[in-house]
Amino acid sequence: MKLYNKIVLSTAALAILLLSTSCTKEQGPTATDEDEIKTLINQEYTDWFEFTESYTGDSTDEGLTSFSFLAADSFQHVFAWWRRIDDVNRILDIHIENDTASVILTREIDGNLHLLLTNEPYPPETLFHILKPFFDTAIRYARFVRTGVSSEPRSRWTLDAISNIEITSENNTVAIDSILISYPTDGDSGNVDLMLRDPLELQTLDEVLTFAPNTPVTITVYTNDPENIAAFLHYNTSRVKHKRVRFQYDPDNHVFYGTWHTPGDEGVYHAGIDILNRATLLTDDYPYDSNAWLFIYRVVTPK
Repeated sequence: MKLYNKIVLSTAALAILLLSTSCTKEQGPTATDEDEIKTLINQEYTDWFEFTESYTGDSTDEGLTSFSFLAADSFQHVFAWWRRIDDVNRILDIHIENDTASVILTREIDGNLHLLLTNEPYPPETLFHILKPFFDTAIRYARFVRTGVSSEPRSRWTLDAISNIEITSENNTVAIDSILISYPTDGDSGNVDLMLRDPLELQTLDEVLTFAPNTPVTITVYTNDPENIAAFLHYNTSRVKHKRVRFQYDPDNHVFYGTWHTPGDEGVYHAGIDILNRATLLTDDYPYDSNAWLFIYRVVTPK
């Protein structure tokens, strides 16, 4: 009799356990706030956070580029150069206080700078292929806010603010001081001039630069040592995910400048200002020395 009662109680407990398990499966797994924010960054907001195509790419169309102010033992011409990334270590630091999440995104980027150098006029018969290892650190800040009910099993988070990006090499000596972004306004009211001094300053999504399709945008770059720097502009077009051109240098004002047209398609994009020590590009022994700012912008068709 006692054995019978014991079996009945165990069967009832088993039934309750199975019912509880069934209910849990129907509700689905509960994600933490951190997991949800990570998923949003990698999926829904990926265009806002992904930038590597605007930084590397396979641009090898320098032609024969020459730089002055270099030692006599330097190569005379850069025929082509490009970065090749071998590994990216993504570090995501999330701090949540009440309904606000502060995010620091760090990218540790390993790879090689590829150089094709020559001392001959175009077209050269001899090219020297030189590899220089690099280790870059990219930093970006963001802020998410909770827009759902915190008591729900899966609360909803929304991207509220984002910074631009700064990328710095190990032991670098070159630095971008500021950039001036100029573009035409609607109508005949002239140009808008925006000075950017801190690439890591948070901006709400409404404050992110917004251009009409195919808008000409001129960038002026101020650096710490312009006579020993080569500066490049990375941008997107409607047909090409990445294009790179060299900035022109104004020796009277000691600044670099260049213009590109925003893509014709609506979306979220990044443009990059990329400076390197000239000796990095035209010698076989000077190490990789770089600093870059990538700023985010949107293309929206005016209504």
